Amino acid sequence: MKRRLIVHVPPILMEQTFTTDDIQVLSYEENIQNKTSALSDFGDQDELPQLLETQIHQQARTEDNVFQHVSDVGPLNSSSELQLASSSVYGIVDETADYCLEHGISDPIEILRYYQQKIVLGRKLDIEDDSEVIEGETNFILIDRNRVLESALEEISGITNLRTCLEVQFYGETSVDLGGPRKEFFVLALRDMKEKYFNPVREWSVEYETLGKIMALSILQNGKMPRVLRPELIQEIFQKEECRPCMKDLRKGLDALGVYSKHRPISTKLDTKHPWLALKLPGLINVFTPGSSTPLTVKKLSHLLHPNFSEEGSNRRKIESVVYSNFVKYMREVASGRRGNITLQSILQFVTGSDEEPILGFALDPSITFVINNNSFLPTANTCINKLNLYIAEKSEDIPSNDILFALYDYAFTNSYFGLK
Repeated sequence: MKRRLIVHVPPILMEQTFTTDDIQVLSYEENIQNKTSALSDFGDQDELPQLLETQIHQQARTEDNVFQHVSDVGPLNSSSELQLASSSVYGIVDETADYCLEHGISDPIEILRYYQQKIVLGRKLDIEDDSEVIEGETNFILIDRNRVLESALEEISGITNLRTCLEVQFYGETSVDLGGPRKEFFVLALRDMKEKYFNPVREWSVEYETLGKIMALSILQNGKMPRVLRPELIQEIFQKEECRPCMKDLRKGLDALGVYSKHRPISTKLDTKHPWLALKLPGLINVFTPGSSTPLTVKKLSHLLHPNFSEEGSNRRKIESVVYSNFVKYMREVASGRRGNITLQSILQFVTGSDEEPILGFALDPSITFVINNNSFLPTANTCINKLNLYIAEKSEDIPSNDILFALYDYAFTNSYFGLK
């Protein structure tokens, strides 16, 4: 279990999971050229997505030892194997379209939920029960907090199968990513991306394809929605036939996971003149628009962070109520801007790794647990299970004053380190 702690103790090394992926994927243009021959090979179009998945999984071989799990997928050498790898994404786009049309599913969130279940491979994205241990193949990347986007561009550009669950480790931090570090990585990367590549656009840059891949990954792997584009850029990307080379590269990056997907669908039920996901998921375009997310308020944050109190009437419950009341007062101070640069988003990010509720919700509801500790009242969090630990004293008279508590909360919620330090 990954723990986010900020107590000053010697580092404790934890088991890590590393993965290498060697599936080679055709470019968008190559896929379009080979689509017809792929269909003729398989005959029954309805079985194509399943056949594609079967072929890709047959390439995988896993080799484990006691310290690490390494999954190597052999390189795809023949043209038919390469064609299978690239076509699988488009096949899933078509399968999702047919399924939703046949079952009358029109809610963009539910369509995206179905698509995520089909497109993401490997380990579960998040823990759904705090008693479970999740294992499986991941794309392991190392990120430098001092140059988040630069190191992300280097790491993501080297991944050949973007469908596999991403596992993030920040330099020098000892946590195991079971969801929290990945969410925080997307928050930090998108923040840098907006400033460095979209304000203004660097038309000469060759990085936009990888930027599009990071956006697509964030959408499909429960990260922050990529609201980094101005309205005119959104129009250029999703509505214009022709756009600048850098925006074409961005489209190509988004298309690596089917988010743009302006291809001719297998299904004859669909309009072939528009990007499928943009057409069928109008809400998906909205998630690219700055300011379209629901503002985080004290009411919403208090509902997200559900307190787990002891039995009503017990002495411990009384102490927990005092500490929780102080925490609510602290949230109100944060919301009013009286705690410096700390925001309500800072608190949520400390607990979950994300500064907003994911569009598909949290796999495990965030919560507050009260822990007796007479030596320190510095909050900690377990981001893999979205749990905030608030420390309480055995006696109510030993609880520090609000000035001391709030100073400790300030220190905690400005911390960015994962693991023990």
